[in-house]
Parts: sequence; structure tokens; C-alpha cells
Amino acid sequence: VRVSTDEQAKYGYSIDMQQNQCFNFAQKEGYIITKTYIDDGYTARNINRPQFKKLLEDIKYKKNNINAVIVWRCDRMVRNNAIYHSEIVPKFAKYGVVLLSATENNDISPYGRYIRNTQINNAELESDLTSIRTIENLKEKARQGYFPGSIPPVGYMREKINKKNSSTSKKIIKPDPEKAGYIKEVFKLYTAGYSYKEIAAKLAKMGFTHNNKPCNKKLVENILTVYDIFYIGKFRYKGEIYNGKHEAILTP
Repeated sequence: VRVSTDEQAKYGYSIDMQQNQCFNFAQKEGYIITKTYIDDGYTARNINRPQFKKLLEDIKYKKNNINAVIVWRCDRMVRNNAIYHSEIVPKFAKYGVVLLSATENNDISPYGRYIRNTQINNAELESDLTSIRTIENLKEKARQGYFPGSIPPVGYMREKINKKNSSTSKKIIKPDPEKAGYIKEVFKLYTAGYSYKEIAAKLAKMGFTHNNKPCNKKLVENILTVYDIFYIGKFRYKGEIYNGKHEAILTP
């Protein structure tokens, strides 16, 4: 059973719904459930998912008496035809395990295999198109001046504000009042000739922390070389520089 964050929000797929349909299918077909594997918040384009890896391990070492794996739909397990044929099909065949879908074709005839391959191909196509649309949406967001990253650079924070005459809210990026001063100090010390290591030591003594850890050399390097232009109201995205709508901490 699997659902990505986007799928849950957009389509309403839920873990409980998938699980219930899989359980009903198992009961109808006479299977006994020995274990449930749930990857919540993961995309099927990535097979490096903790529960998927555990499933393959249990199949290999014959744990939980697995002779069939039931999915709500095949795209819950994989959205890549090459991976399906190189990883799943041969491993399942080697250990005598069949893949069953609670809502799709399970015919093992040549025509049935063709239908399943088509379903996997369709899932891969849908995933690829979604990825393209997401990238284009993020580029448009960047062109409008909104930083497309999920986490703003150190020194900034996201704040939820309510829209006027609306019950909805949006998040804006604003300087973090507890850290903005430290950002200014980093640039002052660097222009005065201090090294990354020396700046980190001074800022750590001043109490500058990030992710509950004292300021270190890598953090200073990121501030000065990765996030640098963000502090003057700009940002980089996909190799381009954009003017941001966020408030600058430093002057150019």
C-alpha cells in the first residue's frame, strides 16, 4: 500500500481505502493476510522505499509465508516499466510469488501480460507528465518572484497568513527575527577577512544555531556561496536568477 503526498491531496487516495480493498480482495480469493507493507508519502518512481525494500527482503528470505503480494493498483508498487521487468518480475518469479491487483487485470495469459504491461506503461507516462507539469509550474512560480523551494534558506522562515475576505491562507517567506542578525554578521566577518572556520567559531559562541546544532563551517559556506543572493532579495532556480518577492536581509 502506498500513497504520495500529492496523490493524497489531489485524488483523495488514502491508505485505509487501499488497504480495505486489498483485504476484501484477499478474502474473496481465499488468501490469508500475513503482513501489510505501507509506504506513506513516497513516490512509486523511487523503489528505494523502506517498506518496499522490506517486502523484497521478506520474499527473498521466505518470511511471513508470502506466496502472493496484493496491491490496490500496480502503480502503487511501481511506475517504471524498466524497473518492473528488471526488479519485480524476475524476483517474484524466482521465489514463486505472484503479483495481484485488487482492482485490475490478473490474467496470466499473453494477452493478460500485455494488459498489465500497458497499465505499468500508463502509470509511467502519467508520472512523467506530472513531473513535467510540476517543473513548469515551479518555473512560473519563480518568474513571479516566489521561491519554489520547500524550505527557505537559513535566516528566513515561512509564515502562514490569512487571505483577505477568505477562509484560506498562504505561506510567505520572511526574515527570521532570531537569525537575520547572525546572517549580517557572517557577511561582515567574511568581508573583514575571516575564514569560514573562524566565522563559524565566532557565531557559535554568539549562540547561532541551525537545526538545533551550533553554527559550523559548512553552514557558513552555504550562507556565503549557496544562499548568498537570497539575502539581497534574489534567488537561483534551474540555473536562472530571479528577483524575489521576499524581504531582503542585506543591501546589494
